[in-house]
Amino acid sequence: MLARPDARRLREHVHQTLLEIAGLPAGPRSEGGRPRGGSARDVRAALEGRFVRELRQRNQDALTTVELLGLREIKGDKDAAAARLVAAGQIPS
Repeated sequence: MLARPDARRLREHVHQTLLEIAGLPAGPRSEGGRPRGGSARDVRAALEGRFVRELRQRNQDALTTVELLGLREIKGDKDAAAARLVAAGQIPS
């Protein structure tokens, strides 16, 4: 049976992995031992950019949304977020 990791260590591992995938430097660890590196917005922008590049290489239209909408805006009102993306021409109406 596998040992269950504590939530803090799991969050740190996920954050570190996302930084690596996004190609962002992790930097030194903070006093509390947490990895330093890009903010959540930096990670999101890097990951979105990477996915957009891969989709475009496969001849698929794709644009990043990080500059248009924050995650809180999207989570707060999905219908309004969808309307904003349609207005920006990022998703078909």
